[in-house]
Amino acid sequence: MPSYGSDGICDDGGPGAEYPDCQYGTDCEDCGPRPLRASPPLLPPPTPASPAFPGGVITCLDTCAPSPPFSGGTYYVSNGICEDGGAGSSAAWCRLGTDCTDCGPRSTYRPPPPPPRAPQCSNGLPLDLVLVFDHSGSMAPVQAQVLEFATDLILQLDFGANASRVGVVEFDDTATILSYLSSDPNAVLAALANAQQASGGTSISSGLASGLTVLQAGGSWGTRPKVLLLLTDGFGDSGANAQAATVRAAGVQIFGVGFGSANPATIAAISSSPASLYAFTAVDMATVRNHFHGQFCSMIISPRAPPAPPSMPQICLNTCPYAGGGSCNDGGPGSEFSYCAYGTDCVDCGPRPLRASPPLLPPPPPAPPAFPDARHHPLRRLPPLQDLLDRRLRRP
Repeated sequence: MPSYGSDGICDDGGPGAEYPDCQYGTDCEDCGPRPLRASPPLLPPPTPASPAFPGGVITCLDTCAPSPPFSGGTYYVSNGICEDGGAGSSAAWCRLGTDCTDCGPRSTYRPPPPPPRAPQCSNGLPLDLVLVFDHSGSMAPVQAQVLEFATDLILQLDFGANASRVGVVEFDDTATILSYLSSDPNAVLAALANAQQASGGTSISSGLASGLTVLQAGGSWGTRPKVLLLLTDGFGDSGANAQAATVRAAGVQIFGVGFGSANPATIAAISSSPASLYAFTAVDMATVRNHFHGQFCSMIISPRAPPAPPSMPQICLNTCPYAGGGSCNDGGPGSEFSYCAYGTDCVDCGPRPLRASPPLLPPPPPAPPAFPDARHHPLRRLPPLQDLLDRRLRRP
């Protein structure tokens, strides 16, 4: 280390110093004696961060690691980039609160005790509902809002063995069943509270398939209406439309709800008809929550949706050269392109009802016979006028 003492230049950072390369008072020959500085007053300890939500827990860990882990273990920790998916983070590779050095302490949400229930479906009609929520990495910043939205929906229902039963599914790259159908609202809310930090991709088809599994496991298929509400902010996967068609064909009403980057055409294709009732897209979760607040119950129970008409024969081929590309190309309802024949892009468009053949037209009437020349004309067979006159003159 270089020595700056006695070099003719004051280097202790005090008044008149030219450089601050040395500690205050340690370059006496060049700077002269320095008066002692009073020690700065001790600062009070920092106040712990308050939870962002009632019942929140402050988490500050440095346990973030890639999945699957690379060599080096905690690859994302202390790299100067906040990657826990929380407010101000650059990415969501870590669970909230596990990249503390880069992000600081985080408040992880734990829902408060549910408020007193004031159900708006007090008519006690039976209903089976499964909530299927996107749990991909892009949902991490709004995960608390999603839980509040789910709680709002649940508290609109009248629970009971002969009333509402609710199940919960979350999906990212795969789907996880958090709760099978339950007539206990507290059990359903507890299942929602056990949801892990959002991460991963967006497999809508997996969420729909698991939602159907939950409804089928509940039985009572002929006596209890079945409803599935799917919420996502993503584009989904190539099999989403076909899986939605399978769910609808089983007699399930699908409410499709999208926000953020969700494609309205995809939401409409997934949902039951009419889309004006069953499909809804918005810019953010606040708008979604306002749309369903206090009226979700009336959408699904009062009045009841009419029974689905008997299913028509369907066509489901994948002979289209663009099948499996993620875009519906058969020119049918909801398709994005019409490059292929109707019903030949089943993996992207779902099964299509057979189109009725146009009615056969009656055969045309026969053409009148042609007369090549006057000799064949029917009038030629009549006797000439002169012959008739001659015959009259010859009569006695």
